[in-house]
Amino acid sequence: MTQKLRIAIIGAGRIGYVHAGSVNDTPNLELIYVVDPFEESAKKVIADFGGKYSADPVAVINSGEIDAVIIGSPTPTHVPLLATAIKAGVHALCEKPIDLDIKNVDALRGAANSAKTNVSIGFNQRQDPHFKSVKARVEKGE
Repeated sequence: MTQKLRIAIIGAGRIGYVHAGSVNDTPNLELIYVVDPFEESAKKVIADFGGKYSADPVAVINSGEIDAVIIGSPTPTHVPLLATAIKAGVHALCEKPIDLDIKNVDALRGAANSAKTNVSIGFNQRQDPHFKSVKARVEKGE
């Protein structure tokens, strides 16, 4: 039997809920934590998909209870949470943008490039057929 990959979701808003559904629908993944400063929001996700509540993302990342984190919290939290995950040896999927200031992204680049874990950014639109169609039309001058 394959061991399940243990997931924490940081951010219980719309995108956190979507990710929780994806974790729930994916074999070999298990939602362990839903992290949000607003307990009521997290409890809605937990009611539908399971997991435990925490308001402390750093403690959850460093808990040893998770293998991967999905970061769907507000943009200013992305770089610090990615840095924490990298340091803790926890795989990370982060929603876009990483940060609004490229200097902060550049400061994280070395750690991300040398990470022993996967560090990914959730930017699916560039492959979406509708977005590709619009891009092609713009390039044609329409």
